[in-house]
Amino acid sequence: MSHSLRAVYTCTPVAFHANRAFHIRDSGLIASELRKMGLESKSIMPLPSYEDDSLTEQLIRVEAEKLSDPAWWRTLGIDAVVLYSWGAPRYRSIARAIQKAGLKLLIHLDSSGDFWGGIRLRDLPLGRALREMIRRPLVDLLRARHLSYADYITASPPTRDILRFNFFYGPAIADKMRSMPCPVASDKRYDGTPKRPEILLIGRWDDPVKRLNYAFEAIRCLFTSLQDEIPPDTQAAFYGNIPDELRAMHARLPEEIRRRIRLEGYVDNADLCAVYSRAQIICCTSRSEGTHNVSAEALCCGCSVVVSNRPAALRTVIWYTTRDSGRVSEQDSPASFACALRDELLAWQRGERDAVTIARAWQPVFHVDRALTRIFGLDQPDSA
Repeated sequence: MSHSLRAVYTCTPVAFHANRAFHIRDSGLIASELRKMGLESKSIMPLPSYEDDSLTEQLIRVEAEKLSDPAWWRTLGIDAVVLYSWGAPRYRSIARAIQKAGLKLLIHLDSSGDFWGGIRLRDLPLGRALREMIRRPLVDLLRARHLSYADYITASPPTRDILRFNFFYGPAIADKMRSMPCPVASDKRYDGTPKRPEILLIGRWDDPVKRLNYAFEAIRCLFTSLQDEIPPDTQAAFYGNIPDELRAMHARLPEEIRRRIRLEGYVDNADLCAVYSRAQIICCTSRSEGTHNVSAEALCCGCSVVVSNRPAALRTVIWYTTRDSGRVSEQDSPASFACALRDELLAWQRGERDAVTIARAWQPVFHVDRALTRIFGLDQPDSA
């Protein structure tokens, strides 16, 4: 990182609980990693404080209106800010204040470039379509103004490419974009454990966006219709919250299939590296994702990614399958996803996937220390 940068703070303009979960992801993680790099870094959020706030000496809670005041930012005596504002127009005044304070500004854009959830105007009722025809251009205009205050914008190359050819954003915004779809801790790395044919499904399985029924049906199909075509010791494991619906579906499986599909539940973040390192594949069956953090972490630990064929809604996760790091299902269906899993298992079996190579390819993109060193030290557009 540029030796001229001494203090880089992060800011999230939402009053989240600054508990342990905050400090191991997103802006809290970035601040933690910056401190490990020897820089001064604290996390800034609006009031109120909460009883479960932790690392309070590394946390600044302030009245929300001060975040839009350049004079307040100058009082901090810092050099740069990483703003987790998602490009939302309502936080534009914060970005403007940071710029007017004379600080370097990096805005993290946690998006695949699909700001409208894949909902096309022609699919809406006439009245709503007319309202959206007015609202969407206005929001895009304000979002572009928000992003224009940044010196750098972190996102994925596919997001950059989409915005480059968008009337409201164009090259002026795209040329500021650098590769870091989401931040990953530097300790998330392949530990050398021999890979085994294991498939990971990690998520909040009570969230409809994750498409639990789709995911479970794909795994069921893999172990029934395709069982003779996959390695005999293949297993799958669900991590995260395990809703009653998932337990019921699992209980209805024949015993010989049920024992190959584990319901692991929550695992501590500190133990995830070992989970990723022994598995070959991580799945993304979601309806939409901005960046899918668990896939990014798994790539850094040598997993490959299998993702549903939803080019607009999963654009960034689909990019994760490049660099010989996974595949996309041919169709967006459980049966097609099962076939993609089969093909990816066989690619591992044939030696077409290598954990060390995958981890080495993606750690410079996601690891906070390497990504921010690369970004703040750049003179030319990033090609990672």
